[in-house]
Amino acid sequence: MPELFLSAPLYLAPGDYYFGVIVDPDNAFAETNEDNNLAISSTVLTILDNKDLVVSALSTSTNVVGLQGTFQVNFTVTNQGPVDLAGHTRLSYQIVLSDGAVITSGDTVLHSRRLYSSSSPLAANSSRSFSPVLTLPTGVAEGNYYIGVIVDYTNQYAEADESNNSRSSALTIQ
Repeated sequence: MPELFLSAPLYLAPGDYYFGVIVDPDNAFAETNEDNNLAISSTVLTILDNKDLVVSALSTSTNVVGLQGTFQVNFTVTNQGPVDLAGHTRLSYQIVLSDGAVITSGDTVLHSRRLYSSSSPLAANSSRSFSPVLTLPTGVAEGNYYIGVIVDYTNQYAEADESNNSRSSALTIQ
């Protein structure tokens, strides 16, 4: 019997599914019996949640930074989904400066990175930590801000939850 390999569409919600086959769906051929053109498998196919990247921890080396000051941002990216990033070797993140705790792609980008790895994609339920050192750019005024990290800012991965890819931490600039 010939084999057929299929990929499940990304929009399928997690759950149990059955395969079905319909022949002559448009009734293009006149048949003596038009009611036997459908077959459904008895095997259940379970679709799991997808990968889910989150910033699981975020801190800075100091809570107060001088104008054009240098500081370290420490954060951890976790794939909390049951699916590995296997076969996917890029992981992107942005560090932004925001005037609000809700981080968006419209905030001021301080640092962005696309990491490439041929040997260690982020497995399900595993984490990777980063600690870049940043210098505030000229023109940033004194005040109360938030440092934010956005993981998968390029939206390369279809995830179980696309709304949980950022985290913020308070930072005072003086």
